[in-house]
Amino acid sequence: MSLEVRDAEVELRADPARVVVDLFLPGESTPGATSRTEQVVARVLSLPREALDAEVVRLGQSFGRRIARLPERARANAEKVLPLPTSLDAAQLLVLGATFMAEYAVEGAAVCNPSVVVAPDQQGLGAGRLRVLRSLRSIGDASWGLDELQRALEHDGPLTEVAQSVLQKLSPRPDAIEVEAAIAALASEFFQHYDSASRVEAIRRAVRSVYDAVFAADTALSRRVLLPVSADERHGMEDVRFVRFVDDDGTVDYRASYTAYNGHAISSRLITTLDFVRFSIRRLTGAPARTKGMAFFPRRVDGRLLALTRSDGESVSLATSDDGTHWNDEGLVHVPSEPWEIVQSGNCGSPIETGRGWLTLIHGVGPVRRYSIGALLLDLDDPSQVIGRLVAPLLEPPGSGHDGYVPNVVYTCGAVLQEGTLWIPYGVGDDHIRVASVRVDELLDAMVPVPH
Repeated sequence: MSLEVRDAEVELRADPARVVVDLFLPGESTPGATSRTEQVVARVLSLPREALDAEVVRLGQSFGRRIARLPERARANAEKVLPLPTSLDAAQLLVLGATFMAEYAVEGAAVCNPSVVVAPDQQGLGAGRLRVLRSLRSIGDASWGLDELQRALEHDGPLTEVAQSVLQKLSPRPDAIEVEAAIAALASEFFQHYDSASRVEAIRRAVRSVYDAVFAADTALSRRVLLPVSADERHGMEDVRFVRFVDDDGTVDYRASYTAYNGHAISSRLITTLDFVRFSIRRLTGAPARTKGMAFFPRRVDGRLLALTRSDGESVSLATSDDGTHWNDEGLVHVPSEPWEIVQSGNCGSPIETGRGWLTLIHGVGPVRRYSIGALLLDLDDPSQVIGRLVAPLLEPPGSGHDGYVPNVVYTCGAVLQEGTLWIPYGVGDDHIRVASVRVDELLDAMVPVPH
């Protein structure tokens, strides 16, 4: 049958003028260099009062309206580079904090690979309306819990003597400074072991992989931008896949996976939030977490947490977890077979529950590295079984294939179902975003059955 996919005539393109503010440490952006923080702090604090007051005026004129809560942000930066309390006055704190501040154009090149999820707040909407959130990056400060740090260390293997000794010295909510102090306080014999350096680095790596991002409640949603914090994600936090998760006891949270990229290797990370104000970022472990593109199911199935992954790098796989952080591979679900997916296949966001099965969007890569979007239907009670699939793509790149930064690509990280219509925001050419829709019954009817 012919399947009608409608274009919503909605397009989102990058806005290079959209910037966010983040901490800037001179020297750290240069590979192999060390931070020059102490020298810069000393120079700022040695400024004569006349120069200091003039800089306060200039900062207010240039950035007072552009950067919300500039004095508070500057003080927060000052606290990061200088132990407080100190005798610094407001002018010194403002100039010092602003010196360690930089604006970043988060849409300087492109926008792509959108994710969408039903918003927590649905008040004030008319009949048939639905408020949704699409994934964006946001800014936050790092903190972690001792129990979370211990779990991260244990997932690397049994706790070493070094790790146990460091953990014993930490408070329930340690910060990076406290962790470094605990490492420095280790007895000298701990450093005589042949692999002591790697053990200490494992602790630091675990610390960097667990943090929270917290925003002022009055911060506009579009200003909550998650920027890389840990070294593992320094070169990218990619392909966020958000889902509204309802647990067996009725509690609701919003969770997502993303791909952390350090310039050499990738790994999966977990974001959880209740309100899109406080975000918790956690390390995912197990074989499925060492690949790209995890997509969580919106509820437990038979008491288990499930996710779609790509364990072999080219097929759709299923993974299970008891705690949501450590994942086990349960085998392949769909192996690419059609020409449009002959190179590789993978999920395009969390499965969507329908009365006929789990509707799952997938992407396929074909000749000339052409990315298209297709669909599978998984059994409701046993999602390891594919019971239906589209033979042809649901969405394909534009006819010319040259629309965008990367030719021949359409891609999405999630869709939303509203009153029988599936709405799909998707990236075109790793450059801009459009929105398509299709009646879900027509989509399911167009699938061919897959015999078990």
